[in-house]
Amino acid sequence: MTSFTAMASIALVSMLGLSACQPSAPTAERPPVELVSDNLTGDAAAGKAVFEDECGKCHQLTAGHNSKGPQLHRIYGATAGALADYQDRYSAAIKATRWQWDEETLNSYLENPDRSLPNGKMLYDGLPDQDQRNDVIAYLATLH
Repeated sequence: MTSFTAMASIALVSMLGLSACQPSAPTAERPPVELVSDNLTGDAAAGKAVFEDECGKCHQLTAGHNSKGPQLHRIYGATAGALADYQDRYSAAIKATRWQWDEETLNSYLENPDRSLPNGKMLYDGLPDQDQRNDVIAYLATLH
């Protein structure tokens, strides 16, 4: 091995070793999850329209783009209060739940956030119409 090749190899190994020591930046993205319910009853297309009207004022759908509320990309199946780049804005109540955002949990929370989670921060009166909730949940489940 020539001295240039040997030096280049040492430099490459050193750089790789140093980069492995760097802490990884907190992610603004939820990891993909395996959906636990394939039999959601809502209409995702209708849910998109309801989402835009009811939720889009406070929630974005792009990783790393939070608004008043956390972004909701990959929310279905995720753990509540666990998005890294929103940690300082979640309520202590939502962090303590360790809920999984599944059909049942989303349905209850969207119907009446204050009743479902006292001391939460979501300023929303709720979505009383069951069909609309089903539609929004079906739509959220497509955001993977």
